[in-house]
Amino acid sequence: MASGVTNYLWNNFIINFLLRGVTFQSATTKPYTTIYVALFTATPSDSAAGTEVTAGQWTNYARQPITVGTGVFAAGSGGSTSNSNLIDFGTSSGGTGAACTQWGVMDAVTSGNLLFWGDLTTPQTVSSGNPASFAIGALVLAGT
Repeated sequence: MASGVTNYLWNNFIINFLLRGVTFQSATTKPYTTIYVALFTATPSDSAAGTEVTAGQWTNYARQPITVGTGVFAAGSGGSTSNSNLIDFGTSSGGTGAACTQWGVMDAVTSGNLLFWGDLTTPQTVSSGNPASFAIGALVLAGT
């Protein structure tokens, strides 16, 4: 049995309403004003959060806040969008090192719910002195 999300729903509700803050149908408020990008060392899924990077692995690691608005993600097209601005985690200042393999978009700065996730194009071990970021267009959210 197959299932999926139409491009209409993905583009107009998920991308434009949830991520870009554009009104959908009769909705009058955005469900989020800020979302957070996280890095993972074990694979999240549609029903499990995976294993997020810890302070023991990356001393100054923190989820990166994204203020929801029309300039933050590109307009939805073909069921996908990407970041319109650099997402910068900074440079690791210590820890044992984190073998980052996936990213996730969370609804809170700590704990919270995983909203989207995906594999990194190139997994990367971040250790002391290494920077980590997503260039413009590098974080792609796709529903199809």
